[in-house]
Amino acid sequence: MLKIAPTQRSMLTVLLVVFLVFCPLYPSLAPYLQPGPHIVQSYFPPSNNAQLAQLYDLIPNGAPVLASDFLFAHVAKSINVYPIILVHNSTSQRNYLATTLPNGFTPEYVIILPTDYNATVQLVPSFPQNYSLLRFAQPVSLYEENSVVSRDSCPAFSDGCLFETP
Repeated sequence: MLKIAPTQRSMLTVLLVVFLVFCPLYPSLAPYLQPGPHIVQSYFPPSNNAQLAQLYDLIPNGAPVLASDFLFAHVAKSINVYPIILVHNSTSQRNYLATTLPNGFTPEYVIILPTDYNATVQLVPSFPQNYSLLRFAQPVSLYEENSVVSRDSCPAFSDGCLFETP
């Protein structure tokens, strides 16, 4: 049998009595207890929710995509999707780019908020020159990489066959 010292026995008895007395009283005391301050958060979808859904659906499955952090969850359809993550340094009051892309990664699609435009220019050297705006739904912009076919791959045309995809 477990040996308990007299002081420990009396302490356990007091705790048990307090527990048994106050547990049944809690529902009756609840109206008199003041809850601490708390934040109530609610989510309201944007007014252009349908337009944004159509914008997200324009990106095919498996396509390499670079997306703003807040849009990443909407377009992450494969492992070829990377978020633009900016970290705020409260000491210097500056945002720092925390995203690193794999070597040779060039996204077919770039979907960003206006605040991530400069970060996109830093991450993708060919942005915005080799990208065209595919669709805009306030405040989200979807860019598609311009497809250019070289003369070597299109010998049937004497002047080459440079074209952009719609």
